[in-house]
Amino acid sequence: MPDLFHIPMDREATPGKIRALCRIPLESPWFQGHFPANPIFPALGLIGLLDQAMAGEEGLKDRPLPYRVFKRVRFRQIVRPGDGIRLDIDSEDTHGQRRFRFKILKEAEPVSEGGVFVDPSARGGAPCEAEALRVVEKADLPIEEIVPHRDLMLLVDTFAGFAGHGEMRRGVTRTVARETWPLCDGFNVSPTIMIELVAQATAAMAGWEDIKKGKSVGFGYIVGIKQASLSGDPIRVGTPLTMITRRILTQDNYGVFSGEVIHDDRVWGEVVLQALRPE
Repeated sequence: MPDLFHIPMDREATPGKIRALCRIPLESPWFQGHFPANPIFPALGLIGLLDQAMAGEEGLKDRPLPYRVFKRVRFRQIVRPGDGIRLDIDSEDTHGQRRFRFKILKEAEPVSEGGVFVDPSARGGAPCEAEALRVVEKADLPIEEIVPHRDLMLLVDTFAGFAGHGEMRRGVTRTVARETWPLCDGFNVSPTIMIELVAQATAAMAGWEDIKKGKSVGFGYIVGIKQASLSGDPIRVGTPLTMITRRILTQDNYGVFSGEVIHDDRVWGEVVLQALRPE
């Protein structure tokens, strides 16, 4: 099954530099549920375009890319259907790592920028303590009632509730990898998907907390990825995944959240996101 979310790209590469151009389709699965009545090209889509451009680099031609770390990624403006996008990527080798600095632009104005570190020899997969997954405060609402995503862009299945107490309190969200997900070739999903899984798990946690406080469920934008460490191993369709999320900071309508993506009691991805809720 082809990747329904794939966007054709014109790419040119010279030593240490990659330049790529594409146009966001007017009709695309990326807009089926992100967000209803307010079509926004998601941060995951931008990072997916970045992966696509980097994957052709010499030594990194096998997709998904090897173990990598995103650092200090900023998202500065919204991308809509029909927008033209340019990716400018500089790369260098340092002590066995490939380092990328990138800018994504729309009509010469910055959309996103940041760094990616790729280490072909590294692998993630630190053990996860069983206690971190033990739900002590159960949730009982369908996922559609606590997150704003819909249709093909709804990637999480269940918000189970909270594990731990006090400072150790964590949201527990579960899902199973599907062939209809973005960045899936029909058999495997790119590990980049873990950024969006943590974002939606965070939304589920926040939405449940809003409902418990008698508030309506809102929606937020990812405005930054402070850091995301992702295993290079592909996620096979049918793989069960659990996201453990917590709130690090909340100030007015700005928040910082961390999350882990877990399979078979091992951490496959660790993500720290910055989010903004419109007033």
